[in-house]
Amino acid sequence: MPVEIVPISSSDTGPATIGITDPATGKRIEVKLEFAAEESKSLHVYADCAVELAATRFVTEGHGTKLNFNWEASAAPTWKVDAPPDEVVAAVLHKLRPFVLQDESTSFVRVRSILARTFRDTSIQPFLQGLLTKYDSREMQKMIAMQSNNEVMNSDKMFMTWLNAYEYHRDPAKREQLESLSKIAPLE
Repeated sequence: MPVEIVPISSSDTGPATIGITDPATGKRIEVKLEFAAEESKSLHVYADCAVELAATRFVTEGHGTKLNFNWEASAAPTWKVDAPPDEVVAAVLHKLRPFVLQDESTSFVRVRSILARTFRDTSIQPFLQGLLTKYDSREMQKMIAMQSNNEVMNSDKMFMTWLNAYEYHRDPAKREQLESLSKIAPLE
């Protein structure tokens, strides 16, 4: 069970107070937080973007992707991918942009850094670190790391390469990079 964070009071310009419950101990503390004006604005926009992301069909209908991979010594590898419809994926990728593009004030990494600085002396630090390892795929890589030509394919770096190659920027160099890595396994 994750750390529970409950807003007690907040304002756009002044300090906010939140209650944090540590699931391991059940201990609840109240923390008074103050953010610079730009940080506060980023956090509010981030929260609005999170609501929009949560309203996508991908989330509300519980979509995901399944990959079945079979590789036996006596036969060529086979795989099957079950993915949501293209329009569902396109909508969720569009709503992910504010979180994943590093130059955005609402990027996950920037917002997490704001929170980590603000919660410096609280028990929420392990929770924030856990979010980062989920975000950048390190947690999934503990279970399985897929590699091609010495590149970890299920990594944040490769996800961003794919987004920039095929979805966000249609970058030909990124596309060529991915295609060179997909000699053993196709991208589709």
